[in-house]
Amino acid sequence: MNRLLVLLLAALALMLVPFSALADDLPAGYITLQVCNKSRVNIKGVEVNNPTKGNRWQIFGWIDIPANDCAYFVAQRGIDPGGNGDPTYLGFAYIDSTGAWGAASADVPAYGTDTSGNPSFSKSELHVCVSRADDTFYSTNDDPPGEHCSTTSLNKNPSEKLVPFAMALYFRPVASKCNFFGSCSGGEYYLDITVPDQGRQLRVVRGLSPEEQGMQVLGNFLKAVINAADAQNKQRAEAAAAAATERQRQAQANSPEGRLQHARDQQAAREQRDKQILAADAAGNPNVKIQAQMIRREQEDNRQRWAGGPQSPAAYDLQWMGKNVAIVGTVSRVEVDPNGSPQWLTIYFKESPDSTFVVCSPYPDMFQERVGLNLSVLVGKTLEAAGQVESPYCGGKAPKGSIRVVESTQWKIH
Repeated sequence: MNRLLVLLLAALALMLVPFSALADDLPAGYITLQVCNKSRVNIKGVEVNNPTKGNRWQIFGWIDIPANDCAYFVAQRGIDPGGNGDPTYLGFAYIDSTGAWGAASADVPAYGTDTSGNPSFSKSELHVCVSRADDTFYSTNDDPPGEHCSTTSLNKNPSEKLVPFAMALYFRPVASKCNFFGSCSGGEYYLDITVPDQGRQLRVVRGLSPEEQGMQVLGNFLKAVINAADAQNKQRAEAAAAAATERQRQAQANSPEGRLQHARDQQAAREQRDKQILAADAAGNPNVKIQAQMIRREQEDNRQRWAGGPQSPAAYDLQWMGKNVAIVGTVSRVEVDPNGSPQWLTIYFKESPDSTFVVCSPYPDMFQERVGLNLSVLVGKTLEAAGQVESPYCGGKAPKGSIRVVESTQWKIH
């Protein structure tokens, strides 16, 4: 199995475990509301029930909703035969970006309706009395329950006065199932809340159940598998295309045309480099002084090669041996030894029909970079060459003297 797929399957198994465990913890048959804090700010919650539909109120606070964590608000069995649970009010408080503590308003999440067609969640106008310092658990018959906060106190801490607190949402829960006999139970609700960077209006949206979260993870997993496969196929295709391009480039570079172009590029680069070195030396750059001296020495050697004026190959004399001589003649024949190393080029002249004097070069490509791959175009052309006369390295046994051309400055073609 593909190693990437194995790793993704393992990650999927690890991600699904918390969802399953969370589902197992839900009370069977209860209507529940789980609130998840998607912020980095801790939130406190207050839940207010009116279970008797009369004047008796039950206030539960504070419910901790830590940053990036969840808490249960509602867990009730009190469901009427129509499947409706007890109406519940939800309130939230936190310390905002200014450092102030207080109640927060909230967006109304879209979460369907109750059995009477009323929205499950709506804005609340209810105020209750809470303790800022202590947990707030008490019951009251006051209607509304937040009207006498200044004269109300908790039994466990009578000195701590209560303050009015605005509830944010009104919640009408509905059972998830009812049997033939009218007994109703169950019903799970999920909210995700986010604290704003500024202000006190909480963003509240419908959350996902554990099953929905599992399906979402599964969908993301399958998408990751598909994306990984696509990326792998794309990588393979790109690698194959790159390999094909490289093979084509190498084939082009190794072809005669490619080698010719490479030689021309190298020669152009050498000439450009020499110009830059000489210009830098003239500007006083001490780092190029030795290189500039070598270039000038080579230029002087080349000047001396051409200093004596051109001679005809027909005028060859043994006294030329070891001396710099410049010759000019008409090319009659060109040969390249295909078996040698190097592959010596021999240039014959019309003026020396017995091949007594020739021009030799171990670099046929040096001539090709100027005239093209077909060296036979030299035949009939006027060639000038300059250099030290020596016994031939090319042409077999016939020639008696030659000039060995190893630099492009040693020859000219007309």
